[in-house]
Amino acid sequence: MAIVNKRTMYPFSECIRVQTNGTTPVHVMPIPAGTIIERVMARVIIAATGTPGNFMAGDYTPADVVGDADGFIAAIASGGGVITTVIGDVGAELGAYLYDSTEKKDRVKLYSSAGYDLTVELSAATATIEPTLDILVTGHRYAV
Repeated sequence: MAIVNKRTMYPFSECIRVQTNGTTPVHVMPIPAGTIIERVMARVIIAATGTPGNFMAGDYTPADVVGDADGFIAAIASGGGVITTVIGDVGAELGAYLYDSTEKKDRVKLYSSAGYDLTVELSAATATIEPTLDILVTGHRYAV
């Protein structure tokens, strides 16, 4: 068997500070073709006040028409409620893209084509002050 083309994969780690906007998805970063996302976590910088609802991280197209709102971080109750809390660092907080609850093992999400953004949102728009979070994303990229 001949090797037709050898491609290099590049690790990446991003830290993006965002403030949620109620139930409206906040587009954190575009996900280019050839991206493998291994982990998404959120660290609370400024806590929410009021009743922020559940915190979620997922993917959407830029027009918010397709995607999975909680594919990376499942709906975590009172997400953004306590300063320095890290969300997404244990299996129970991970969404279906990154954790298989039946087999009890980690997964990764491969994007073979462009057109998705990493998003965060709350399940309720009742926070009087929206939380500010550092979104930590790790994975690999390769040339498609």
